[in-house]
Amino acid sequence: MAATTSTTTTCDYLVIGGGATGMAFCDTLLRYHPSSASSSSKSDSNNTSNSNINSTLLRVIVLDAHSQPGGHWNDAYDFCRLHQPSHMYGVESVPLEPTTVSLEKVSEEVLHRATKHELLEYYRTVQSKLEKENSDGGGFRFIGNATLDFDSEVLLENGNYQYCYTTTTTINNNNHKKQNCIQVTTRLVDARYLQPDIPKHVKPRFQWNADAIRCVPVNDLVNIIEESTTTTTTTTTQQQKHRYSYFVIVGAGKTGMDAILYLLLEGKVSADHILWIAPNEAWITSRERMGNCMEFLHECVMMVRTAGAAGGGAANTKDDKNKDNDNADNAFFQTTEFLQNGFRSWEQKGKIYRIGQGNVDDDSKYDNQDNHNHDNDNDDEPTQFKDATLDQEELRLLRTIKQVVRKSRLQRIDDDGTLVLADGRHVSLPWMTMTVDDDDDETQQHQQQQQKVNQTLFVHCAAGAFQYTNRTTNQVIDVDVGPIFQPHKLVLQDVYGTPGFCFVGSVLGRLEACRDDDGIDNDNNDNTNSFWTDEKRNAMSLCPPPPPPPSEPQTTTTSSLGPSGGAVGHLTANKNNHHHHPWIQRLINVRQWYRLDDDEKNNSKNSNNNTNASDFTNWLVSNRLFHFKHVPASQVLAMLDETYDALVQAGLIN
Repeated sequence: MAATTSTTTTCDYLVIGGGATGMAFCDTLLRYHPSSASSSSKSDSNNTSNSNINSTLLRVIVLDAHSQPGGHWNDAYDFCRLHQPSHMYGVESVPLEPTTVSLEKVSEEVLHRATKHELLEYYRTVQSKLEKENSDGGGFRFIGNATLDFDSEVLLENGNYQYCYTTTTTINNNNHKKQNCIQVTTRLVDARYLQPDIPKHVKPRFQWNADAIRCVPVNDLVNIIEESTTTTTTTTTQQQKHRYSYFVIVGAGKTGMDAILYLLLEGKVSADHILWIAPNEAWITSRERMGNCMEFLHECVMMVRTAGAAGGGAANTKDDKNKDNDNADNAFFQTTEFLQNGFRSWEQKGKIYRIGQGNVDDDSKYDNQDNHNHDNDNDDEPTQFKDATLDQEELRLLRTIKQVVRKSRLQRIDDDGTLVLADGRHVSLPWMTMTVDDDDDETQQHQQQQQKVNQTLFVHCAAGAFQYTNRTTNQVIDVDVGPIFQPHKLVLQDVYGTPGFCFVGSVLGRLEACRDDDGIDNDNNDNTNSFWTDEKRNAMSLCPPPPPPPSEPQTTTTSSLGPSGGAVGHLTANKNNHHHHPWIQRLINVRQWYRLDDDEKNNSKNSNNNTNASDFTNWLVSNRLFHFKHVPASQVLAMLDETYDALVQAGLIN
């Protein structure tokens, strides 16, 4: 059906992407921007009076390819749920966790982890709230099933930018497309930069013959398990009979862990019928004693400063005779051991877990998961940290999987089920010899082995959430993305991605909403005393570098394994304070945010511009998405300063 064209709409902010980051940005922007209906109706608003703002209230439109907000949760597997507690996820103004009052139910609020279906319902509620609160003269609109044509950008004579987008409506199995135009007065906000890779959309990086091997994305697992029939084996015992008897889970991250737990708990699959391909061992966050990256970085620093981690254990002093020790400690900050020492310390305190419990022989096919002392086991230590979170019971269940292939990625599955790894190893499925009778002839043995292959399901869980493939493909983001705050554009990037990107959207929305006392942005005027400019916002919004160009396309003979996101790595120095290790960037950012109120006051005293106080620090420590919420600001700032000063002394921060 030919596309039709509608009339042009005008908005102030056009947000591309209605996922967790984009919706958190909109919620906070509309809550605090001086021109928004939500802000002007708040009796305790921190922004300027209505007499100083534009008479037209803020208009925000969100475009998303999905029919409803929620981003990747629309495409997640059905048994997916949050790894972190619900009280740190969502948008600032709407609780996701149960809002209980009685003390005996406090644990229910703290431990609640929303499911996929709860999250999608939550974001529908957020959408309705924003639409209702901003309907008086302004507006919030979510437009689903929509795709923006970035090449259609046109600068109009009135200074606005115009874009075209297409909406798709399905009627009687026919797609009807409609072209629309939007004029944007302030900024285009690209909220897709942090869009994670998920198995439903990212093809496996390994190869197989679909006529001989059944390999499915993790999303298909629910339907396959639900096809199972339950047979009663005794009066008290039930056993699941599945279409597939054996399962190979490909991927060591959160998705792979979830798939195994689902098979064990819901599918009642025996642990010895599961093979786990887990190339990289990762440190796992303890849900019972959850810390955060700033506390962790402070612990790493203090281990060096108080125990002389690089100098043999003696405490450091500042006299000249110990200068060599100080220099050694400063060099130690830039080694991998600096962070690994912190993980080991937190493991002893129960704040960090590791799943693997054994060494891997060079000649062995699978890990020995028996109890093992880790004291000098550095060869098999985790080298990744992706902020996956487990409780002790989940950890115990994952450790029941004895058959784990480590230290290399899957490159190919042969027709007989043999796993061909990137390091050249060929690994047979462990159940291939379970029922093969040596007395059978070769034909019978082959038939039995083929039956085992037919009963084996390979589950793709190896998309690599932190690869961010969509940044450089499908017209999402250019490699040279530039800073976050740009003229007429804003690209939401990782300024503080712990414990999730919801807080990132919220804090960037708050920075965008901050204005001087005239209530307008000061990037396009000549007021040199302006405090809130894009240069100022970018200075306190450091973020990791853009990703490298995507790998060459796969062919029938090659497989692009690519790097693994989440590598622990080491801290590095950088002269311009950009492209540091992400945790140093977060430290620099959050330390500035805690000092913003004082900076604003000093700016007002030293200039003719009476900067409107944003009360940023109070906002920060009361934001439900922030992991230091309700902790006294002075206490947090003292910890941040101590870490910051040590990294300055070590030459890691200028």
